[in-house]
Amino acid sequence: MSKRVTAAAAAFLVSACTLVAACADDAGAPQDGNRGPDGGDSGNAPGPDGGSGIGDVDGGGPGGNDVCAHSEARASSVPVNAVFMLDRSGSMGDQPGGEQNRHTRWEPTKFALNSFFADSRTAGLKAALRDFPQMDATYPREPVCAPEAYEQPKVAMRPLPNNSSFKTAIENMGEPAGSSTVLSALRGALLHAKEIAATRPGERSVIVLVTDGLPDDPSPPRDACERAPYDDIRAAAKSAREQNPSISTYVVGVGTTRYRDQLDLVASAGGTERAFWIDVADPSKLTGELLARMKQAPTFSCSLDLPAPAPGKKLDFNAVQVTHTAGNGQTRTLAYSDACTGNQGWRYDNAQTPARIVLCTASCEAVQKDPAAKISIDARCTRP
Repeated sequence: MSKRVTAAAAAFLVSACTLVAACADDAGAPQDGNRGPDGGDSGNAPGPDGGSGIGDVDGGGPGGNDVCAHSEARASSVPVNAVFMLDRSGSMGDQPGGEQNRHTRWEPTKFALNSFFADSRTAGLKAALRDFPQMDATYPREPVCAPEAYEQPKVAMRPLPNNSSFKTAIENMGEPAGSSTVLSALRGALLHAKEIAATRPGERSVIVLVTDGLPDDPSPPRDACERAPYDDIRAAAKSAREQNPSISTYVVGVGTTRYRDQLDLVASAGGTERAFWIDVADPSKLTGELLARMKQAPTFSCSLDLPAPAPGKKLDFNAVQVTHTAGNGQTRTLAYSDACTGNQGWRYDNAQTPARIVLCTASCEAVQKDPAAKISIDARCTRP
């Protein structure tokens, strides 16, 4: 029968380095909160041998339990999986009597994206592409509002650079038309990014929203998803960032700068500071600017493999300690929290059959700010 697990303590970490390790799968879920196996404080919880927390690495308690598994992780570069969501609504094209036209929005946007996807500097990145709005098959003038309608990409996630797939897909999208459904599209992109993140632990998933910022075309709104308030769009980006693992939202604007402040706020809520802006005179400049932020300095991953146990032993998932050593030498441990209460601490990827340690969002973000930090994982073992 599975043991009820409680980890001794946890450390901080963040989105992107990978520890290579394996783990046994006969333990159950730890208890949530800052309590040790016996109800004591997790940072000083009696271990299986009655000692305080995890014992010395070379030690062994009366019960045959000792620290037999150790691993360390430092910041490193990690693969980035980018879900591009492209605005193809009517405001991106020609509007008689309006201030915008395809030559200041749609054409430079296509050029900028085609340049990005084909650029050799994107090596190491993967990308997927989807456009919006999607029009209702029964009522062609009505946009589809369900986020699930925007979940599956037109170009599936694949390595960059790519000279053909994305260019062909963009050309096949046709002319800009229909109402803007930014909120539904962003939520759909998040669904796909979460799916990618779940199947590629240790890698970083992000969203790239490309839009002119106009909430709708000149016609009156016909559905609740049209002309969505910017507060709701910011909330969606913030929600993605606060997911575990965290998913950042980059914003690329084009056309009039009237909505620049609003798009900057969406980018900030998504954890990427401010929006990029396509230069109509030189759209290819976007590539260098976007890469400079997406392929940042090495960082931590919020998802780390548990260390491998010593030969002939099994990990005791009730006695795992994660330690964060800051660049200045200070150390700290964080409590295990299966629900990531307060977004602090850490949890297992699977409470019943743990294989990885996942840092909660706030802890992940904090450790990522320290490029010289180190994360150590120590675990007791049991002799079968």
